[in-house]
Amino acid sequence: MRILFVSAVDFPDNLDRGARYHVHYWLKALSSEHDVDFLLVESYSHRRVDVPQLTSAKVINLSEPPRTALHSRVMRVARSVISGIPRSAQKAMPQAAVEYVRQAVKDRRYDLAILWEGSAAGYSTILQGAVPIILSRLSVDAVDAHDQRKRHGMWHPRWAINEWVIRRYEGRTCRAATAISTVNEEDAQDLVRRYQLKNIVRAIPIGVELRQFAPRENDAYTKVVCFMGNLDWEANIDALDWLVGEVTPQVMAVDPQARFRVIGPGGSVLREKLSGPVVEFTGYVPSVREATADVAVAVVPVFSGTGMRLKLLEFLSMGIPTVTTSLGAAGLPCVDGKHVLIADGTESFAAAVNKLLSDPTLRAKLSKNGPELARQYPWDGIVTKVRELVSDTLIAFAEK
Repeated sequence: MRILFVSAVDFPDNLDRGARYHVHYWLKALSSEHDVDFLLVESYSHRRVDVPQLTSAKVINLSEPPRTALHSRVMRVARSVISGIPRSAQKAMPQAAVEYVRQAVKDRRYDLAILWEGSAAGYSTILQGAVPIILSRLSVDAVDAHDQRKRHGMWHPRWAINEWVIRRYEGRTCRAATAISTVNEEDAQDLVRRYQLKNIVRAIPIGVELRQFAPRENDAYTKVVCFMGNLDWEANIDALDWLVGEVTPQVMAVDPQARFRVIGPGGSVLREKLSGPVVEFTGYVPSVREATADVAVAVVPVFSGTGMRLKLLEFLSMGIPTVTTSLGAAGLPCVDGKHVLIADGTESFAAAVNKLLSDPTLRAKLSKNGPELARQYPWDGIVTKVRELVSDTLIAFAEK
């Protein structure tokens, strides 16, 4: 069988973060038994020609650098409103790639299409009816768009229109797909309810690279508290603003020796705004394990966005005691007080951080139980689930 895999994000050439592992293991599941053409449409100026770890997957690079001139950005906004395709998806549909997919449909070149994330979902309307389609949804974009609207102004025309476009686009592309894969059951149920879906909607959880994030040998008897994530993602921006602006002062009031470390790429504005004697920004680090070796407590203070938190799984796998919000633990069967501490308010979150900083016995308990939970989510474990979804998708398409 020949499979078309379309992606505009997270090319798996360097397995240095969970999102790239996610793509890698999907490709591994598919390319071990089938011929896979990886259609790369990311908006980068450099060109990639192969997947080093998966030589059986052929890369077709039809990406284009983004056009950043003012008139180009204005035209994308106008096209977004008229066509109902969000700007991020427009950038993932360069003309050469669109023509390639159209010709592939005409030639009946593929037996299955995998569309990775909402940015690639626009190809579903071209492929619909010609081949079975699996749409991988890493989050519910309508929820993220609504959070963005609340963040910037509920009655602001720009964000109201943006949410309307994204909601319509997500509904249309989800209905066009034969099957949809989410990363947790909550998102699967939300999509079904939100868009009255009748197609296959199945949760295939993300995983963790257990060897890369092996448990630490010893507790870190320090006062270092760690936040980790991409600092250009707005849910992480919200989380860090809240952590530093509201939680940190309450932690410091109890324990003045506490120090906060922020690990992750992006966030130049945040770095200028929040860094100081108490808050250190490391930027991108080649080894998360080394960068967290002296971390006493990890935090996942997420209260917006959907999907499953890769960083929480990585903290659990390394045995780093963690405080998380309820939303930060969504999709994982974490038990409060056993695997993590769960707290949603400013005072309760700060109190949980202070409790872990001062209680080595509790830290030891979480450090032992966290890796046991993480071992239930190895990346290799999704391979069988992906193959099962492919088989069921082919059957469902044939029965239509």
